[in-house]
Amino acid sequence: FDFGKLVDELKAKKILSSSNRTDAKNGIYETDTGEILLNAPQKYMTIKTAKTEVIASEDPSTETLDCMKSVSSSIPATVAISAMDGKTLAESGKMLLFYLTEVANTGMELSSDRVTLKNLGKLPILLRTGKLDLKLKLSPGKNYTLYPLRSDGFRREGIPLKTKDGITEISLNTAKLPNGPSFYFELEGK
Repeated sequence: FDFGKLVDELKAKKILSSSNRTDAKNGIYETDTGEILLNAPQKYMTIKTAKTEVIASEDPSTETLDCMKSVSSSIPATVAISAMDGKTLAESGKMLLFYLTEVANTGMELSSDRVTLKNLGKLPILLRTGKLDLKLKLSPGKNYTLYPLRSDGFRREGIPLKTKDGITEISLNTAKLPNGPSFYFELEGK
């Protein structure tokens, strides 16, 4: 089965847009809607909709999206933002931000290629901390506050953010957050 040939045929029949970035020979696959892009050789994936954006990568700075204009992480991570109020990210005043690094049980063991689980380990769960610098294009005229969330979803102390020229900047070191690390945050604009 020649997947590349199939993609070419779908583009020729205008079933798949000619702008679709799928390139099977080079391990790049994009959905017909353009919302999901997987670049296997570069080890990254993006999801882009009006209400959610995600970058999962060993180096998240390789891609920018409509809302996430600049992403820099000190470690491999998935960075995601999703509107919680039914509005688009460009209009939303309440969003959930994820900075997902690596989570493991205490004593968990994997094979050297990190594919096979050798020992499940036990509680407590360990969270790899990292530094995230993120620039977001959000609704203008709002003052944004970022709230690290506890594991039960309750807010911790808010972090006021700076917005300049329509870009809100977030700079986090999850190892230095008051009351310990967190991997998800509520972003509120008023």
